[in-house]
Amino acid sequence: MVVDANLTASKANLEVTKQVDYRVERRADGCLVAQVRVETRNDGAESPINPLYNSYLRVYAPGGSELLDPNFQIRQLPTGPTPDVGAPGRHHA
Repeated sequence: MVVDANLTASKANLEVTKQVDYRVERRADGCLVAQVRVETRNDGAESPINPLYNSYLRVYAPGGSELLDPNFQIRQLPTGPTPDVGAPGRHHA
């Protein structure tokens, strides 16, 4: 589960778009390996009601899951902030 909260006292959410890509693969040993990619984009012009989008993003996994590769990438593009987070995890089926 992916949960995101706007921590800025603003209306930045109005121009924010989010995309979540989630993939699961079953390995030969029976383990399920998942990868999640989250992209958040604020395309609104900066203004008093739309300042920097400051969010608190959480990714929850089932109990017993193991983080295999904490590959977190945050990129800021000229059009606005775009956190790009990938975090593969494994859950035994």
